Amino acid sequence: MNDAIDSYHPSLPGERWAPISAFVLAAVRDADLKTAYTARNLLTTLSKYVDWCHRVCGIQLDRSKIFDTARIAEYTDVAIRDVERTTAGNYRSRLLRLAEVLNPGGVRPRMVAISPSEGVPPYTLREVEALWVWAYSHVDPQRQRDSAILLAGCLGAGLTAREVCDLHGSDVQVDDLGVLLNVTGVRPRAVPVLANLEHYFVDVAKRTPAGGFVFRPGRTETGKHTASNFIQHSAPSAVVVSTQRARATWLIDRLRAGVPIQALMEALGVQDFSAIARYLKHVPDLDPAEFRARLRTERHGS
Repeated sequence: MNDAIDSYHPSLPGERWAPISAFVLAAVRDADLKTAYTARNLLTTLSKYVDWCHRVCGIQLDRSKIFDTARIAEYTDVAIRDVERTTAGNYRSRLLRLAEVLNPGGVRPRMVAISPSEGVPPYTLREVEALWVWAYSHVDPQRQRDSAILLAGCLGAGLTAREVCDLHGSDVQVDDLGVLLNVTGVRPRAVPVLANLEHYFVDVAKRTPAGGFVFRPGRTETGKHTASNFIQHSAPSAVVVSTQRARATWLIDRLRAGVPIQALMEALGVQDFSAIARYLKHVPDLDPAEFRARLRTERHGS
């Protein structure tokens, strides 16, 4: 853990990190072996929280004041707006565990559960068409291919932007049944690509070495902002290019098509139904006749 602490470089600007760095590093070092979290996770979460406490709220760098559970609750309720609510819940859990270890005399009140984030709306058919116009509006053929691969991975297989960025040539499997993407990372799985978008991966599989990246080839690594930086420096688009909305579009279209929930959870690499439940509001209700017909149909299991 000490190596991770000593080599830590926060995303905060230097002028904001300098006043709090000693406090943050000492706190994480003192929590060593007393939490189930990695040093990297604790440092990332704590640096942003202490920055907010010290810079925004003017709180002294005192553990009894910083690791106050009411203040942690306030932070996760009002200050975190750029992440999923489930992620905010993870941040709160890390901070509360640090409070237990580093401010054991503090009172831990009953916390209200953080509600899950609202599922982002899917793209309309017209908006999806605009996304493909954007992909092919680039003058450079390689940027066209990269834009198409990014869209095909999200719209055609429900992958996150990071998962598309991490795909290597060896992860693309082409056979008589279509195209299968072998996703690595925190949710390893194999995901079939929609038939109408398979050709993008068939083409790229032919030209990408087994160890080479499918998206933006020539890279040696994937960074946190590889996809977002690519989008930011790409041609303008008639609609906002959001890999999260593209992924939601894939999911909601599969729900509308009647794909079993179990299959969708497997394809997404999730085990919690809430990851899908928040998107159900975008799925139209069945008309009464279809509702009755589907529930009336008899089907025996094997």
